[in-house]
Amino acid sequence: AELGLRVEPSYLAAAGAESFDLVEGVRLSGDGFPFDDPADRADYERVEQLFAELIATVDPDDPWSHPDAARLDASSVAGWLRSVGARPATVRALQVGSLALADGSIERT
Repeated sequence: AELGLRVEPSYLAAAGAESFDLVEGVRLSGDGFPFDDPADRADYERVEQLFAELIATVDPDDPWSHPDAARLDASSVAGWLRSVGARPATVRALQVGSLALADGSIERT
């Protein structure tokens, strides 16, 4: 309002399931990333928890004080996912999210 602009609701405000059209031609929809298998959703939640626990050990004001800072800095997101045994569906969900943010490949991030 201060700039004379009008706020428009996002498409996310619309009721309904999110849809994903993946490059392989796969179309999925659901609440959050849709997993075909409950075990895949459980793995995604497990990996999110592990990542949250890792983040909690890093001081944002002094990340290089972390005992594994150099190793973590040298690892990609995909490399870390492999190190914790993430299932392919978990890796795919995080890759889709990364691409949606124009972040590039999780192999390089």
